[in-house]
Amino acid sequence: MTLGLVKITCKTIFGIWHRYETSCKTIAGLLASI
Repeated sequence: MTLGLVKITCKTIFGIWHRYETSCKTIAGLLASI
C-alpha cells in the first residue's frame, strides 16, 4: 500500500475531524511499513 494512497484515503475519511490527524499519520506509517 502506498503512503500517498493512505494519506488521501485518510484525508477523505477524517478530513473534517482534524483531531485525528496524528492518529492518521500513525496509521499511515504502520500501513506503509507493511
